Amino acid sequence: MTIQAKRPEIERFKMRTKPFQLEETVPGSFFFQGLAGGMLAGFILVVAIACSEEQPPRYWLIPLTPVYMVMGSILGVIKATLMWGTYRVTKIQLRAPARVAIATACVGLIALAVGLKSGIVDEKQFAIGVGIGLLTALPVALLVGSSVKPWELFTFGSIANSKNRNRSGSRSVLASIGTLPLRFLSIIWLGFWILDFACDRKRQIGSLNTDVVFAVPLIYLLSSAYVSFRSPGKIVLLVTGLAINIPIGFIAFYSDTIKAEVHLDEGLLTIINSCNWFLIAWGLFLIARLAVRTRKAMPANIPTDALGKTGIASEHHCLGSRFLAWQQRVTT
Repeated sequence: MTIQAKRPEIERFKMRTKPFQLEETVPGSFFFQGLAGGMLAGFILVVAIACSEEQPPRYWLIPLTPVYMVMGSILGVIKATLMWGTYRVTKIQLRAPARVAIATACVGLIALAVGLKSGIVDEKQFAIGVGIGLLTALPVALLVGSSVKPWELFTFGSIANSKNRNRSGSRSVLASIGTLPLRFLSIIWLGFWILDFACDRKRQIGSLNTDVVFAVPLIYLLSSAYVSFRSPGKIVLLVTGLAINIPIGFIAFYSDTIKAEVHLDEGLLTIINSCNWFLIAWGLFLIARLAVRTRKAMPANIPTDALGKTGIASEHHCLGSRFLAWQQRVTT
């Protein structure tokens, strides 16, 4: 039976994949999921605080963001451990909607208890507090027990293969190292840009619209981060990379002139000063992606032992080959 004939069986296996299924192949994955979810929750908390305040204290809120993220990661690991322990004891596997519903109920009860104890009567402030609590609880609830693999943040990612219309990866350490600078630089500056805009939403830069000023760097940073995980074909990647970095090279070359003639706020000034770093990171990224020899990626979320059990691990795993292998073992 060919692999194509086994496709319905593969799809049925994917549909049977449940929360914490990843624990069977990667022990301790819940720990890293809670760690990543907690760090994301800490960042969301800072953004929510900045958006809820009329005049956010930018001078200390942004520098303390890593502290909030570290504290969130600790709480995320604790919450993930409790969720994993509950699953091990009760054997009840909760889907994402159920985890979100439980997190919402817990946040609501905690907020109600705090409100009653502190005597808060301002309904607006109470609603804002509940909303912030819910936003910070969702990342851990969604990540822990899912198929998300946080350690893939440090892997090569994938490249689209135009010949057979699939995606290929690479095990090359040098290729992964060449990918990481652009990925982390984009993610870090993306977080900074969102925080800077949240802390200074009322700014006006010349005659430019504030939304446009915010959106252009945001799109560039999002695109740079995305292609480091899932890149298009090599030719498309080369053309796209050169096209979007031409303005960055222009800004980097004439940065001194731009800063002298145009009044810029601190956030945009910081972005402009980092243009040279983005050009270097993009150069390393393109070299790593274009030079590496990729291999066909394995189907996601399907353990190797499960593939063997369903008879789809190899195209040559037919009944005759298995019988011959068994006969050889018996005769020897």
